[in-house]
Amino acid sequence: MKPLISICMPNYNYEHYIKEAIESILSQTYSNFELIIVDDASTDNSAEIIKSFNDPRIKLYQNTSNIFMFPTINKAIKQAKGDIIAVIHSDDLYEKTFLEEIVKAYNDYPDKKVFISGVNFYHSESNYKIPWHPYKTGGIKSQKEVLLVLATYNNIGNGVNVAIQKDCINKVGFFTETFKYIGDYDYWLRLAEEYDFVYIPKILANYRIHDSNITHSLVKDMIFFREGYEVFNKNISESKIINNKLYKKTLYIGRKKIIHTAFRTGIKYKSGKILRDILKFSKEVHPDIIFEPYWYLMYLISFLVQDNGSPQMLNLVSTLVRLMLYPQKIYINFLIEKMINQETAGIKSKKCYEI
Repeated sequence: MKPLISICMPNYNYEHYIKEAIESILSQTYSNFELIIVDDASTDNSAEIIKSFNDPRIKLYQNTSNIFMFPTINKAIKQAKGDIIAVIHSDDLYEKTFLEEIVKAYNDYPDKKVFISGVNFYHSESNYKIPWHPYKTGGIKSQKEVLLVLATYNNIGNGVNVAIQKDCINKVGFFTETFKYIGDYDYWLRLAEEYDFVYIPKILANYRIHDSNITHSLVKDMIFFREGYEVFNKNISESKIINNKLYKKTLYIGRKKIIHTAFRTGIKYKSGKILRDILKFSKEVHPDIIFEPYWYLMYLISFLVQDNGSPQMLNLVSTLVRLMLYPQKIYINFLIEKMINQETAGIKSKKCYEI
């Protein structure tokens, strides 16, 4: 029987997580799927772990050399036989009813192509989960709404909570391989340029957060941020749905929001240098940021954030700055809400954002 769903899993040296990831798929309440795993020339025991599963729905392909994530995902997608495609990374997990709920949405909305669900941010070392709902209500989200939310905050993440109809590939194409780290964000923007999204308001997937995450390890340099800005600028400035006026609004919001991102990242990695590097990058891409007093405040505070500083001092600085930034955070959320409500007046669902 032809599988309805093709689950595509790239893997590289995740022997500690891939068994659990595969088990979360094999335990699904919906069973008509295939699992296509492409191992990107792992040097650990990943391949042996995959081969230990005796299930005909699993298809393993092995790269002879490391070609990195998005070419590996594309290679998996090209092997897909199902009408629906989902991508899960080998350190992430599905809830048991993920596929069942995707199929239900697929049948309930036969003219729609893209389906997303809520997701847990799963801190596996501490077994702690933070639920994340991209929207407060379920149902159809228009192209403009999805684009505006993505332009102000990537509310979809790495895509563990996403499934698309296979014929999207004919119009949108595969993941762009020139983006090494932010190709998923680029893909959601490209999909939203062509399709409405359907949101399933349930937590159905788990994005695992750990020290080996590519995002976690690469956020310490500017590649991650530079690619993110390039993806945003390329897609939003060239959009047929987002006009130039809206593009400038999203830039204005982004200018304010990146100050918060710089502070959060600097605190997370206990590094004043990272905080300053992001602030310098923000000045490079948003020259008008020199008119933001919070930018200068964060730059001065960055010298109090030190790797060898006491935890008490770091917590004190973090608490004080969060209190100082809180009014601006409320203002940014207001700007986002107002912009999207004005531009999607016919849509009554309220949105959920985080900065």
